[in-house]
Amino acid sequence: MTLGSSGSSGGAELQQQVSASKRSWDINDSKLPLPDRHDSFQLWPNGHCRYAYCQDSDEAKRHTSGWAMRNTNNHNVSILKKSCLGVLVCSRGCLAPTGNPLALRPAICDKARRKQCGERRLLLLHS
Repeated sequence: MTLGSSGSSGGAELQQQVSASKRSWDINDSKLPLPDRHDSFQLWPNGHCRYAYCQDSDEAKRHTSGWAMRNTNNHNVSILKKSCLGVLVCSRGCLAPTGNPLALRPAICDKARRKQCGERRLLLLHS
């Protein structure tokens, strides 16, 4: 992380990034701690940093869906067609009654994502 970068838009943003980068966990850890506070959404973080977003943050959900999807329409650039690259797996290791891990395939659009969250639809991964 570059603390003296001229691209920074303000002291508060920089302080938040410094705070986020000093956390003791890593996203690749097998067990993540429960956050004691949630960060405000950062669309363009600067440098290596970690953020914990509230599960109700629409911005974070949109970002997750964008990360999990890719544009697959190579024939007509005017039509956006996306395919899912994967699923989000419960970091607590929760299991369904069948013993399979719980996972969620992120919906692409806001309307589908709200419906998905309202229905609490989970996919079961088959190992």
